[in-house]
Amino acid sequence: MLGQPVNAQGSGSWSSVGAPLGLRDEALSELRDELLVGGPIALLAVSLIGYSWPPARSGCRADARARKRNLDRHLAERLPVSPNARRDRRSVRRSRDARADRKLRKA
Repeated sequence: MLGQPVNAQGSGSWSSVGAPLGLRDEALSELRDELLVGGPIALLAVSLIGYSWPPARSGCRADARARKRNLDRHLAERLPVSPNARRDRRSVRRSRDARADRKLRKA
């Protein structure tokens, strides 16, 4: 229903127009069917285009590199590692092995 005021011959009256609900229901039903079929197809097409389009792929790689760089930076700030970490691990391993050898010799 649509109602609007009408100023005809100085009187304040209203005019209303209506349409049968059957047409509305039919149009909504067709729209629902089109969206159910076309929606997934459109989503698939846009996804494929996004993954295969070179500018989109290069942007994702740049984001991944930035994310990795930031993660590395945060880990380096939180977990300081000495430049001689490999040598230090070998040293720890040797001293641990030496302690184990001493225990075995005592036993």
